[in-house]
Amino acid sequence: MVPAAIVRRCVSHSQPINAAIKRRYLSSGALGGGFNKENLAYFAASHWTKHDHTADSSQQSERRRRRRIQDEVDEKELPYADMFRQRLSSDANEWLKSHPSPSVVMARSFFSSDAFAPERTILSLAPNSSPSQAMSDASFNIGETHLVWTVAVKSPLEMILTWELESLGLAKGATQLAFDPSTRRVFQGNALDRVPQWAVPLIPLHERYAEYLLQGMVDEIENAALKSGATE
Repeated sequence: MVPAAIVRRCVSHSQPINAAIKRRYLSSGALGGGFNKENLAYFAASHWTKHDHTADSSQQSERRRRRRIQDEVDEKELPYADMFRQRLSSDANEWLKSHPSPSVVMARSFFSSDAFAPERTILSLAPNSSPSQAMSDASFNIGETHLVWTVAVKSPLEMILTWELESLGLAKGATQLAFDPSTRRVFQGNALDRVPQWAVPLIPLHERYAEYLLQGMVDEIENAALKSGATE
């Protein structure tokens, strides 16, 4: 769920926010405690403990189950998670905020960016990978698969996609994209079900790469906002 504090900050901002936008920012998401790596780790632990994906998945039951996971899971048993953020320019923030679903714009920008292009090419060859040609126009609805990612959670300001790559020794993972219009920040987070011993020394490299991909998404958003302003 998008934290109520976000809405309060938006409402108290010097620029008024209309009722329709306020309702949109109150739409439920997955990380009720805000956009940080701890909540992403708890979400991942909760998501991966689901043995029956056909079970009741209402938002209320999901929130109850995640609270139970937080009570029961030892912090030492949580999956690896990280979270990175960058601030948008005022124009890009307004442009992104103007869309009905900023999370979709972020996903399109992330997966279509030049920074992600090499990984996109490599993963297109992976077993069970879905075509990536249409990612720049995809709706990213829940349950849709793009390359090796499946959309697990989607709300106006947040999207979480999960993936599985058993062949590489990485059982499961999650990628999160989020937007806080009140602070002009976009977020990109990652979670891994387990990190093989051989990969532990590579975590700093992964973190630098994640920040590089976040910058690529930001560049896409900034460029799109600039083009939009030029055509108005």
